[in-house]
Amino acid sequence: MYNWKYKIVGASFIFLFFGLSVKTISQNNNSISSQLNKPELFQKRNTEKSVIINNLFNEKNAFIKDSSLHYEWDPELNDWYILYRYEYSYNTDGNANEEITYKWNLDLNDWDVSSKKEYSYDDNGNMTEYLLYPWDSEINDWVARYKYLYTYNLNGNMITYIKYDWDSEIYNWIEDFKIEFPHNDAGNRAEYIYYEWDLELNDWVIFWKIFYFYDLDEVLTETVEYEWNSELNDWIPDNKYEYTFDINGNRTQRIKYIWSSITNDWIGKLKYIYSFDLNGNLTEQITFDWNIELINWIERQKYEYLYDTNENLTDEIRYEWDSENNEWNTSNKNSSSYDLNGSLTEYIKYSWNNGINEWVGFAKDVYYWSLFVGMDDIFESETFNVFPNPSSGNINFTIEKLHGEKFKLELVNLNGQVIYNRSFNSSNIYYSIDLPVILKGMYFLKLRGNNFAKTEKLIIK
Repeated sequence: MYNWKYKIVGASFIFLFFGLSVKTISQNNNSISSQLNKPELFQKRNTEKSVIINNLFNEKNAFIKDSSLHYEWDPELNDWYILYRYEYSYNTDGNANEEITYKWNLDLNDWDVSSKKEYSYDDNGNMTEYLLYPWDSEINDWVARYKYLYTYNLNGNMITYIKYDWDSEIYNWIEDFKIEFPHNDAGNRAEYIYYEWDLELNDWVIFWKIFYFYDLDEVLTETVEYEWNSELNDWIPDNKYEYTFDINGNRTQRIKYIWSSITNDWIGKLKYIYSFDLNGNLTEQITFDWNIELINWIERQKYEYLYDTNENLTDEIRYEWDSENNEWNTSNKNSSSYDLNGSLTEYIKYSWNNGINEWVGFAKDVYYWSLFVGMDDIFESETFNVFPNPSSGNINFTIEKLHGEKFKLELVNLNGQVIYNRSFNSSNIYYSIDLPVILKGMYFLKLRGNNFAKTEKLIIK
């Protein structure tokens, strides 16, 4: 059997990892619920949401992730060791337009550039292009590897995405695969069609597709997947999923069937049961396998989800079913921590150690955030200068090229609170102000006018 399934699963994972818009979802728990309520398949998921990218932007408090660090656990040293560093940059709408990855070099005791990702967006904030560049240390430059192009309809629904690979020999992009998403009159996805590029035919060749079915209220009830059989020149049923939702729109059950060419009928394969709390947060997911001999569903795996008082997802715990002892065995756990703004600050992966009967961490990510403000291209950086910096409370700043415009100066702490503000009329270039008595640390000095916004970091000593 051709390996297209493995390719598309990998591609879907890549796209899920980077997502479409950093403003799609503001919290982890929301992303889980929204994905569960969408018509994805078991491994071929709907590729319109992301956990990683939306974590770059905390829309509620307008904070962006400046950087993050990835650690692995060294059991010999009994300590965390740093492995990767990620740095992010954003456009004026708060969408991530670049992410650079560095890998720690133990021999040099310094960072090595590893890869770069670039993102482009349309006027509605939908991602239109994503490119990956590994760093080539021999030529000391970025080298293109692959890119994705995305298109949308007027309702903002994705209708195509295409993957291209970079061919260094012909120095050009080569088509790899394409997915089309036709929608029905109600705006819901009607089909999911997968193509691969045929070099001999120099054209797209269809491989498989999914049909989506809804009830009269446009609630998803079923998806059916077909493979194209070139020998029979016909579509062959492959998988089918049936969905059940509660009155709040939460998906409570999903059953997977596989097509049997012997019985010429659908046979049960997997069943997923979902539970939610009163706030609509997913609290439990249980997976069952169909046992032909027992003619019954048998437990296989369970996930539990815990939240803090702000409904941030704090723990995701996985269990495996022990059929001999007829009980759940603890397996893995992912834990998340947040700051006062609800921004993710730490994400740790654990595995359960039966020998010592406790959790053992094996991977950790640490995230750093700062206040986001839009930047206007016409307002050049050299027109706003703050000094001295660090300051003991008296600051001076110069501002040019405003030609009598009114503007407002705000001092913002790391929690996003405005602790000082003052309005000015730009009749001068040089200004001096005395700030109120405030705690030592880092702040943001924000300048706002009718057609511009500018921010400078300020250290109070």
